[in-house]
Amino acid sequence: MQFETPGPVEAELSSAISPIEDIIEDARLGRMFVLVDHEDRENEGDLVIPAQFADAEAINFMATHGRGLICLPMTEKRISKLGLPMMPSTIQRDTRQLSPCRSRPAKG
Repeated sequence: MQFETPGPVEAELSSAISPIEDIIEDARLGRMFVLVDHEDRENEGDLVIPAQFADAEAINFMATHGRGLICLPMTEKRISKLGLPMMPSTIQRDTRQLSPCRSRPAKG
């Protein structure tokens, strides 16, 4: 699948989409932004903030208002210490069907 041109919804909303230079500057300044994908792919937006600015307030905002998965990069050492399993090795053709982790009920 290639998405070189905006879809009809994206074309209508183009004035609401920031230029990449503005998004890069927001990231440099530690501002959270919404990154959207093509409407013919997942048609969703992700809340994004550079890791060094991802404090408790930012994570709480993501959990409260984003209501999805919170993803972050981790070193191999930290992953081993936490005992996290690797992602499934099967590669699925349609990325909309990818399940990056298995959820567990929270202890409480």
